[in-house]
Amino acid sequence: MIKKIYQARLILLCLFLSSATTAQTITINEVMFDAVGIDDYDEFIELYNTGDSTAALNGMKLSVNGVTSGLEAVDSTDGFRLHSHAFALIMEKDYLLNHKSKTYDALIPDTTLLVIIPANFYNGTSGMNNSSPNDILLISPEGDTLSSVVTTPDQSSGFSDERIYPDGSDLSENWGNSRVLYGTPGFRNSISPLPFDMSLSVFRLITDPSLVDFGKSIELSLTVKNIGINICDSVLIRLGDDSDNDGVLDGSEITFSSIESINPRDSVTFQRAITLSQPGVHRLIAEADCSLDNDLGNNRRTLDPRIPFPLHCLAINEFMYCPSSGTGGEWVELLNVSADTVNLRYWMLSDNSTTVILTKTDFILPPDEFAVVANDSLFLRFWGNQPFFLKSCEPIPALNNTTDSIIIKDLCGRRIDALGYSKTWGYWTNVSLERKNPLILSSSPLNWTLSRSAEDATPGQPNSNLLENFDLQWDTLRTALKPNRLLSGDLLRLSFCLENNGIQTVTGYNVEIDYTADLNSPAYFFPLFEKIYSDSLRSLGKMLDSLAISLSFAGSGFLRCRILFDDDSVPDNNLLILPIYIGYTEKSVVINEIMYQPASGKSEWFELFNWSDSPVNLKEWSFKRSTTMIYVMTDSAVFIAPNSFAVITASENLGFDIPAGIPIVIPKKFPSLTNTADSVVIFDAVEHRIDALRYSSEWGSRTGVSLERIDHLLEGDISANWALSQSSTGGTPGRRNSVAIKDYDLAVSGAGMLDDTACPKPGSTADLYINIKNIGRETINDAEFYLGIDNNRDSVLQENEVLYVDVLTVGPGDSVVLYPRILVVKSGKNLIIGSVVSGDDDNENNTKYFLLNVLYPTGCMVINEFMYVPKTDFGGEWIELLNISEDTVNLANWRIGDNSSRVAISATDIMVPPSEYVLLSSTESITNYWEINGIYVHCKNSLPTLNNTEDSIVVRDLCGQVIDSLKYSSNWGYQQGVSLERIDPNRDSNVSGNWAMSQNSVGGTPGYMNSRMVKTHDLSIDTIYVVSEDMVHDEPVEFEFVVGNNGCADIGAYSIHLGVKPMTQEMNETAIIDTLLYF
Repeated sequence: MIKKIYQARLILLCLFLSSATTAQTITINEVMFDAVGIDDYDEFIELYNTGDSTAALNGMKLSVNGVTSGLEAVDSTDGFRLHSHAFALIMEKDYLLNHKSKTYDALIPDTTLLVIIPANFYNGTSGMNNSSPNDILLISPEGDTLSSVVTTPDQSSGFSDERIYPDGSDLSENWGNSRVLYGTPGFRNSISPLPFDMSLSVFRLITDPSLVDFGKSIELSLTVKNIGINICDSVLIRLGDDSDNDGVLDGSEITFSSIESINPRDSVTFQRAITLSQPGVHRLIAEADCSLDNDLGNNRRTLDPRIPFPLHCLAINEFMYCPSSGTGGEWVELLNVSADTVNLRYWMLSDNSTTVILTKTDFILPPDEFAVVANDSLFLRFWGNQPFFLKSCEPIPALNNTTDSIIIKDLCGRRIDALGYSKTWGYWTNVSLERKNPLILSSSPLNWTLSRSAEDATPGQPNSNLLENFDLQWDTLRTALKPNRLLSGDLLRLSFCLENNGIQTVTGYNVEIDYTADLNSPAYFFPLFEKIYSDSLRSLGKMLDSLAISLSFAGSGFLRCRILFDDDSVPDNNLLILPIYIGYTEKSVVINEIMYQPASGKSEWFELFNWSDSPVNLKEWSFKRSTTMIYVMTDSAVFIAPNSFAVITASENLGFDIPAGIPIVIPKKFPSLTNTADSVVIFDAVEHRIDALRYSSEWGSRTGVSLERIDHLLEGDISANWALSQSSTGGTPGRRNSVAIKDYDLAVSGAGMLDDTACPKPGSTADLYINIKNIGRETINDAEFYLGIDNNRDSVLQENEVLYVDVLTVGPGDSVVLYPRILVVKSGKNLIIGSVVSGDDDNENNTKYFLLNVLYPTGCMVINEFMYVPKTDFGGEWIELLNISEDTVNLANWRIGDNSSRVAISATDIMVPPSEYVLLSSTESITNYWEINGIYVHCKNSLPTLNNTEDSIVVRDLCGQVIDSLKYSSNWGYQQGVSLERIDPNRDSNVSGNWAMSQNSVGGTPGYMNSRMVKTHDLSIDTIYVVSEDMVHDEPVEFEFVVGNNGCADIGAYSIHLGVKPMTQEMNETAIIDTLLYF
């Protein structure tokens, strides 16, 4: 028994000792002294058992600010004990039993031990102190203080004071504010360490924010602390820029990483430099990653540094500072001139006094796009929808109508672009000011101008005044000639200025300056200046230069100034034309002809001759007569070609045909020239006297006939140098003067037969003479002379027609006579052509034509038929000729006659081929009766009347030689309306037996073979009869026949076909019974 009691006591002692020891593990773990609202029953004190054994709470007391109360369990079924590492929650009865509040019902775990204290325990209904400390003690049954805490009222209502380390000290260093609203009643404190808990405690910017800039590195510091209970191995620490704003650091976004092992309550600190390549707001993320981490909420921190944008990445491109009402008010257009997108979040706009933020949200503006900033969306109704319209979140400053500033700043306050404008830049209601070049000179008035758009502004669109990328142009105000009226040989001085009217800087361009008298004739451009410029010329910059050059040409013309730059976007303004007047040499143009006494109703005129080798421009030329009044010829460009003419006339009614290409100049005023004596003086565009003429009627006077200058090299006021025109028209305006001497002029002055009465026969020779004279100024060497017969009648001497060639050298004024002898072959008209080829100035007198008449053979044409007793109204008398030769006969200049007269058959060519008929008649009415074949000639000179009794007909060729003739009488055949036909054209014409009356039914065969004409080959069977007296069937029968030759030619061999036919058969059924061949 004693032993049992002892043992019992021992057990009790052990239990007592264990209970006392366990009570030491109970701590005050959390205090809610300032609950949400004003109800004290929402305040609580949390206890925690840090030991490994259950602890009894019986007899424990709680003291709050000196007020002590015992503790009572809500449910004592399991005893009033707190299990190891469990929580107990001390609250007033009004919450736990009276249920006046349910604030924590959803938070308190079911395993929490609920402990009651009396109502209004915490300082009555006002509860614990909210603004001053609360002194709280947990007292053991023995009166010992088990745990104590002094609250610190530095948090918001609803946030408790929490113990950091439950087994740590009661000092304030081990306490802190809860991180969660309503605290953590009955579960782990929000600030209590976990078994494994890495905390990224520090992440900050070391670099001075004012030094942060685009493209520069920034210094960062980050600290990772192990606030857990256990050591953490393999902690992955990473730092990066979340460029895609997805909240996750991807591989390409990580700029730093390290793997560390950190002991509890130790930390590691890193300082890193990173470069942010993009301006704007960046999200930097630092992370500490441990696979065992019990709290991931403190493993990450972020920084949002602002990186300023590059200067001038945006340009103030257009603004409306004087809008009309109802148009949406003032607005400013920004242009992204950079190559990157620009986010306008937190950007600012200012005037002279006010700065506003444009937007606090993302506003992404792509490169080369426009953002239009305005206060009022009414802007869109007037100006139309804009792809990048920004309604400012704060009203943009009002822009003054006289002077003001516009400043655009980025999110860091950096001034990106700015300008100070005045109304002198351009002022018009509801018309914007546009920037020409968005890349430079924001505040230069040269870079701004009023909009030229039809809508008066271009918001959201390229400016109407926007410069091209590359555009060089002439500054016309600074480019000038000094002087612009010169004489040939004077020094030309030109100062010129180029300006870069493009956006881009220009390097490498050429300037060329040349002279031309005619802008439309590129062949006449004379280079004066060429230079390559390699220096850079910035946008809107200017380049000044000059040149001085001696001029060797003359005339009113132009300086063509050209800028040569391959990349120029506007080549139209690369050309500058400057008029220039350069005097001509005296006598380079002369007065060459004058009409001072025109025919009635015709105008006066004078002719100018440009004998130089360059064109002459008559622009601004003038003239005068004997008075002082000067008359301008023309104010337009009129060119006289080298060695050519121009006609200056009072009107178009000259009375002469002016050759094409010769200028006709009609001055606005033309003085009347006197018919007795007067003068004409001409001046060039610089009023330099060029030529003068003082004429007199004694030099030559005839109405409608001009005075022509003989030699343009001699003085114009010498009477011997002038003569009346020898032209049949009375003048040669626009042509070489009829009396003018040429430099080189070889003329064939005469040609013909030595015996002009002789007519050679075919096959004989003809002796000719040719006179060649040099009527020019210069000797002509090696001139070639050709002579021949124009056989093909084209009036041009062909190579196969040449019969004679000679080479000549003839001095000025000399003559050469040639005596060629040629063989003539062809009868009739032979056109002889003699031509000299010397390359002289006048080809019109280089050739001479004359006819060489050659006799025809007698009998080549015969009188073949004639009507000498015609019927009345049957066309009268007529004569038919027949060409019986083998050659074509030309009847031009042939004659026909009778006993008393002869007339020309034709003055023009009538070509009669061999065996062709020609009908000659005096009246055209012959064709009304006779159907004429062959060639019909109506003799305009009436044929001689043929007597009805007897008469003669004689046909002569062009030389007068008788070709055929006859003398007929009525005995040959006489019947009215019936012709006499020749029987054989090869027999004598005068044999009456060779003629007979026509047997044709109409009385004649004009143009046809004569009805009585003997044929060339004409056999006939004159008679045929049967010789046999008795004819027996199938027996031979003897015939006899006579064959006659009626033709004019012998027949050597012929055949005779004999046949018989029954009387009932047609002729074509005759049976051939024999063929006889005779020789």
